[in-house]
This record gives sequence, structure tokens and C-alpha cells, in this order.
Amino acid sequence: MWARVSSLYGGPTDSELGVRPHITLALFRNGEPRNVAGVVESLAGQLACFSLNLATADRFPGSEGTVFLRPNASAELTRAHAILQQVLAGDRELVHRYYQPGTWQPHCTMAINVPEPLIAAVLSACRSPEALGEVLVARIQAVRYRPATEIGGAWLEQRPTL
Repeated sequence: MWARVSSLYGGPTDSELGVRPHITLALFRNGEPRNVAGVVESLAGQLACFSLNLATADRFPGSEGTVFLRPNASAELTRAHAILQQVLAGDRELVHRYYQPGTWQPHCTMAINVPEPLIAAVLSACRSPEALGEVLVARIQAVRYRPATEIGGAWLEQRPTL
């Protein structure tokens, strides 16, 4: 889907961005936690794979031309964010204000730097059945960005559903 959206506006593909589709739980602007790999492992140890419904496509206000998919509110996703805040403990102050409890807006970025005349086409593609619907959250990872470099990652346990 990222490649299809990218072809509409000539933007970066996932391989150029160096990341996979994801929902960011925390963004660090002024340094990173002391033990990033430990934070990832601790968070992953308290979660199991969970489903998420990507319900709508939207854009952020402003001139950055960012289009994203917004998931429905999910107890599991909210729980993952809350656990991360606990695991970060004294490093919580490093989390950017947009990713703090009460201000965090979960989203899956689909396109960045989209020129204004092409926003409608990108939004239309992101509102297609191929982009929206149920996905499985199966991995937690920490990424240092530009270029994207994984600095810690863990697969979530798959627990049977009852």
C-alpha cells in the first residue's frame, strides 16, 4: 500500500524511509532512554499480539502534507502506551509532548511531504479497503531515525484467543 500511495505523489517508499508501517508509542527529541533495548524487552514481555482496526484516513493540519491512518480506540493499544510510560520510569520526561498521556494520537503515517494538489488522491487511496481494516500488532521495536536504524526489537507472544 505504501508503494501505491508513494506512486501517486512521488514520495518516499517504505524502503526509502527504512521503516515498516507502524504506530509510534513514544518519540524522543532530547536524548533517548538509558536502556532502550531493555525498555523494548520489558514492554514486549507484558504484551501479546493484538488486533487493531485502522478505521479512517486523515491528514495533519499544516503544510507538511502528512496523511495517516487512524485506528479505532483499542484497549490493547491504550494499554501498550500506558505500560511504556511505566517502563520508562525516570526517562518519561524525554518523551515528546505529543506522545505523552492525554495528548498522544495514535496513527500510522502513510505519506509525508505530499503536495497540496495531490492530498485528495492520496487520501482517497488511503480510504480504500486495501488500506483500512484489521491488522495484527506483532512486534515492538525502537528505531533511531534518519536514517531508520533498529536499536531494539522484540516479537510479541502469540496467545490463543478464547
